[in-house]
Amino acid sequence: MNKSGQLIRIYDIEEQREVLAKGTRGNVLQIFEDKTLADEAWDCAASKYRPSID
Repeated sequence: MNKSGQLIRIYDIEEQREVLAKGTRGNVLQIFEDKTLADEAWDCAASKYRPSID
């Protein structure tokens, strides 16, 4: 862990490999603004908020 309490290394003993890519951090809290398109209640259709990946 680094000084901020973020994971900087995870090693999988069974697979004998690093899990986190070099230079990345784990357990990073991310906050996103909730912008609804039309409805007052939560409309969680992922396609409305995230672009599709082909």
